[in-house]
Amino acid sequence: MNRWALRLRKWCLDGVSTEGDVCIGYQATLQLGPLNTGYRGLLLRNAQGQEQDRSAWGSGHAPSGDASSGWQWSEWMTGEWQPQIQGMTSVLWDGPGVHIQWNCLSPLCQTRVKSVCAGNPVDWLMQGYLECMDLSLASLSLPLRSLRWGRAIAAGHSVVWIDWDDGKTLTKVWLDGVPTPARLEGEGPDRLLGNGWQLVLKPHAVLRHRELGNVLPDLIRDQFGVLANSHEVKWLGRANIGGLDADATDGWAIYERVVWT
Repeated sequence: MNRWALRLRKWCLDGVSTEGDVCIGYQATLQLGPLNTGYRGLLLRNAQGQEQDRSAWGSGHAPSGDASSGWQWSEWMTGEWQPQIQGMTSVLWDGPGVHIQWNCLSPLCQTRVKSVCAGNPVDWLMQGYLECMDLSLASLSLPLRSLRWGRAIAAGHSVVWIDWDDGKTLTKVWLDGVPTPARLEGEGPDRLLGNGWQLVLKPHAVLRHRELGNVLPDLIRDQFGVLANSHEVKWLGRANIGGLDADATDGWAIYERVVWT
């Protein structure tokens, strides 16, 4: 079967409060052959472990690239965000039939989220993260088989990592928005080791554990090919950055592992 080409732009905003309340919001536009649509989702989890997970097809309202005093992220959430560290960008892959560009608008931002979680209105102040990824695939073939992505904020510092195939294909790490050499250890991972610093991660809760193909409509799943055969685990974890400050304190991390089979 001839599969359609894919173009995807996906925004992701997340935030964690001091107490451990979590917000993860998605907005995406998708062109798959003749199909042109949007997708939006919102996952909320309060510090007591109660969750609200919403998703829908159709265009939403992605934020602009500038800090905003108020925007409608989706029909389920309004928010504000103020960058604390300058963003960064990277072309992760540029080859025949595959182009992947990642833009992190802010690896550390002060975020305010208003929504409803488990039937209760919430107004959360959080330390957050905002990114946008552009993906173009001519044949729906990926240059990787596994992905580890994550971001941690602790002691006023930000660490962001992207790792393909357990470091065999690509490993990129940013400390406070600046590229830096570091090594990931453990499947999750469990820690990142840099030059004179380390980030230790301890899982606190599983936010998602699913097969992507199970949440896709039949038409899209049939065309996605190998992309639909993915297993995703996303964690909320405690994070400790050592070696940078005399009085480092625990913070929070959101991180994931995706495997395509």
